[in-house]
Amino acid sequence: MNFCWSVWLIPHNDIINLYSNLIYHFSKQYDLPIFHPHITLLGRVYINPKKTFSFFDKMTKDYSYLHLTPMKIVEAEQPWKSLVITLKMDESLKKLQNEVQNRFKVLKKYIFNPHLSLAYGNIKIKKNDYNSISLDESICFSGVALVETPDDIDKWRVIKTFNLKNAEK
Repeated sequence: MNFCWSVWLIPHNDIINLYSNLIYHFSKQYDLPIFHPHITLLGRVYINPKKTFSFFDKMTKDYSYLHLTPMKIVEAEQPWKSLVITLKMDESLKKLQNEVQNRFKVLKKYIFNPHLSLAYGNIKIKKNDYNSISLDESICFSGVALVETPDDIDKWRVIKTFNLKNAEK
């Protein structure tokens, strides 16, 4: 197992296909890699992820689904933010990310900027290719995943997913 992994917040199963389809669309149109929709809570930690399972299992039991507000679609720094949906920082997201950051701060300093990427790569996306995308009022996130994230995006794979509580039940 590769010990280069990241912590992702994952969209709920009911909506993940919408964002997967957008990522697939841009990857085919611009010959870019395909990846799973997510918000990176912490990027690239270099320890055995199995040693953190108990932390994430306990932590995620304290959080309900997060309903985050999309702000706009923008092009940002390449290659990791070629096209992103920026998200409004709310208290629950801030608390969750801070808890993850505090657990790993001795290993990794991470500057968190909540966004959901639609395209990775060194490419200029044409504005008319994304101006017509309508943003939902909110995006529901229901899990935290530990994901192996080597340099080659095609080799990214989920190590383990931890479900957040469904407060609506």
